[in-house]
Amino acid sequence: MLLSNTLVASALIVAAQACTELGHMTKREAPAPGNGTAPEGPLWAYGATDGPMAWYNMDPEANKACGEGLNQTPIDLNQQVAKVEAASGYPLKYGKVANVKFSNTHHTAQVQVDAVTKDNTLQLKGEEYYLAQFHFHVPSEHHIEGEMFPIEVHFVHKTKGMLNKMNSSMMIGCENYPLLNVTLGQIAQVEAPNSVAQIADLDLTELAKRFSEGQVFRYLGSLTTPPCTEGVEWLVSTQVLTVDVQTYNEVKRTLKYNSRYIQANPGTVNIQKAVPGGPKAPVPAVPAVPAVSATVVSDPAIAMTPAPVAAPVAAGGH
Repeated sequence: MLLSNTLVASALIVAAQACTELGHMTKREAPAPGNGTAPEGPLWAYGATDGPMAWYNMDPEANKACGEGLNQTPIDLNQQVAKVEAASGYPLKYGKVANVKFSNTHHTAQVQVDAVTKDNTLQLKGEEYYLAQFHFHVPSEHHIEGEMFPIEVHFVHKTKGMLNKMNSSMMIGCENYPLLNVTLGQIAQVEAPNSVAQIADLDLTELAKRFSEGQVFRYLGSLTTPPCTEGVEWLVSTQVLTVDVQTYNEVKRTLKYNSRYIQANPGTVNIQKAVPGGPKAPVPAVPAVPAVSATVVSDPAIAMTPAPVAAPVAAGGH
């Protein structure tokens, strides 16, 4: 049965309340002046002037899809905009990986798997995709029936130039899901942009099992970062992982805010065209203001004459 909006929302509230004794939620720290990244970092980020609304204008040719694409990600998921299917129809063959790099890329915290092995695979439409890397967004980029989550993790799979993304959301719980202990549990080691840490042992077996027991929202979307390339198959799992309060606070401290805003439903319109200044946004015509002639009244008696009182409108009038 598909996780309902009520069930997801209740799980988020109860889990957070149950664990408040373990730590308190801290405010997200403000980014440094400028775009919030080190000077040598990429130009795009998630701030007011370098964030999602600015990506298209930074390079209209390279980032054309960001401002004109009709199948952009992320979206608010429900059964009207995405197919809901059993995750078991997309078999995962995940195992153990040793000595993988965990890095701060300026934009996210990322675990690079394919540099060590391409044996962790996903089956989709008769094609085998290998797990390239997975990374994190705070807060979640996708919503499920209007519900946002604290963190979202993207598992990026590739094959023959094609790209697939499987993702899972996270809620605040009493303890970290095992995979998150060896990744987000080490987030302090990659606090600085460009920093790299080594993960000695990464076991993805339990994650594959958990994924297969749930359902997925499936739709065709895009990358959620520039150049916003479309044609990406998305599988968004209903299986929510847990992260404890302390780890969540540390992740926020490191990643700040690194999520793209919700996009329009697939195949409809690019949301940037609906805002002033967006690409090719029509400039509304300014109606001409009729000239107003002023008459100088010299007779005080005429000047003080009260205006006629309007008659009341009968019932049923407009």
